[in-house]
Amino acid sequence: MKLNSLISKAIEHDRVAQKTIVSQFAPYLFAVCKRYLSHADAKDALQDAFVLIFKNLHQFNATEPQFQYWLRRIAVNAALSKIRKSSYKSELYLDTDHLEKTRTPKVIDDLETQDILKLLNLLPEKQKQVFNLYIIDGFKHKEIAVFLEITEQNSKNLLFKARKTMQELILDSEKIRSR
Repeated sequence: MKLNSLISKAIEHDRVAQKTIVSQFAPYLFAVCKRYLSHADAKDALQDAFVLIFKNLHQFNATEPQFQYWLRRIAVNAALSKIRKSSYKSELYLDTDHLEKTRTPKVIDDLETQDILKLLNLLPEKQKQVFNLYIIDGFKHKEIAVFLEITEQNSKNLLFKARKTMQELILDSEKIRSR
């Protein structure tokens, strides 16, 4: 069944069409939520995302690649909403404008995606969230600041720290692998 037809039927509350959309996109959207949350919280966020998706599906009117982007955006927002509801909000103010830009080590080419995701999970929670939003999901610092209820400068600082920590973790991982 074509996506536009599937969407039209789902808008009309056709349970088969809705189930098809869930089964087709749930693994991808769960992976998106899992980048921000624990397994259990990611499941909750995924459920919240699908509630929002079906509630607002009538507003969508574009092509398949745009549909997947639209779904991902809703899933990210659901994960961030869960974070906002459950986490203590604290900010660290640090001026990093004078610090040197980080470079990506060459060993990253040798790492598998799963290895990188495991290392990403070792980052402190706020650094991990900013890294995901900026590097993986392509949000701007201004948007991240709104999502996480932090300042734009704090978002930049957290990204700087996340990149630095990731570089150290990648280099450490490479040292271990070369032994």
